[in-house]
Amino acid sequence: MTIIERSALPGIGMRYTLATVDGRGLAVICHASGRRDLLVYSSPHAEVAHGSVSLTPAQAHDVAELLHTLGVVDRLASAGRPGSADVAALPVPAGSPYAGRPLGELGSRLPAGISVLALIRDGDARPGADPDTVLLHDDVLVLTGGRADLAAAAEAVTGHPT
Repeated sequence: MTIIERSALPGIGMRYTLATVDGRGLAVICHASGRRDLLVYSSPHAEVAHGSVSLTPAQAHDVAELLHTLGVVDRLASAGRPGSADVAALPVPAGSPYAGRPLGELGSRLPAGISVLALIRDGDARPGADPDTVLLHDDVLVLTGGRADLAAAAEAVTGHPT
């Protein structure tokens, strides 16, 4: 179990620290502005950081997505095991019956075994996209589910049998 210590930094924001598997310390400083600083220490209780990286709010979101979403995708995409799910990236073509319509309308037409993990628009991944988000052609839906359900979802999105 990972223990994360939380401490307030008056006038700055919050600091979260944890011990890494290799015995170092890792801290994330969350500034009120949205900026995030990552700091690496030689040990969990060291006072001086070996190095740091500052991230804009958008960069912090992207790094969090890499750390979180891929882990979920990797667990879901264990094809061949009973109860496993596949993950598919499904482009929304210009001729899609759902281009220009809210994601929620498509969601209500997808097989029950399908989950929308993210919407990718212009290279920006949006996990847990709002059902009111209007789908555009060239959006990419990241879906998870069984192969047959994914094929049915592809047919719904494109309007053509797969």
